[in-house]
Amino acid sequence: MPKVAPLIKVVFFDIGNVLLHFNAADILKEVAGVVGRHPLTVAKYLWHSHIGEDIELGLITGRQLFAMFQKELGYDGDYKAFRSLWCDHFRLHRGAASILRRVSRTHRVYLLSNTNALHFEFIRKEYDFARLVHGAVLSYKLKMRKPEPRIYQAALRMARAKPEETVFIDDLRENVEAAAELGMHAIQFVGSENLRGRLIELGVLRA
Repeated sequence: MPKVAPLIKVVFFDIGNVLLHFNAADILKEVAGVVGRHPLTVAKYLWHSHIGEDIELGLITGRQLFAMFQKELGYDGDYKAFRSLWCDHFRLHRGAASILRRVSRTHRVYLLSNTNALHFEFIRKEYDFARLVHGAVLSYKLKMRKPEPRIYQAALRMARAKPEETVFIDDLRENVEAAAELGMHAIQFVGSENLRGRLIELGVLRA
């Protein structure tokens, strides 16, 4: 008899470049234009100071980031304008969001994302998918980031599920591979049609 695949109970979705598109180069250009610096100058500041990693680990608050932009880059807008500058660059991936909506009708769905408080607060207010999920496993709250095994283990504990009962969807190969090493069904997101097909294969969606 053919081997029966384990029943999938939980599906974890990454946010960035799965449910929401963003382009880092465009963001750098926008920030650089506002502060009157070259995009490479802004990029070097963000990379060399590890701000991106630290804010995703919850080591820097939104207010602290605002103060850093004021001091280091000469940003002269108010905090409300800064939040818009930092957050208002996402575009909904309608195909992926539609799949999440369908999956949420039959399975428990969670977000599993490297993100920061400002971004997630914005996403929760602006996008319906954030209100359809059963929970969110977020790097800035847990002080750990993908592809660290600990964050996937935390996600499994939150969902009260075994690895083989879960599917993890992410755009980055290293994050997908880390989930697969723990025994999760892991799918690298390359488009909504491919994702739909993979979920049909796993029995999460019907054809």
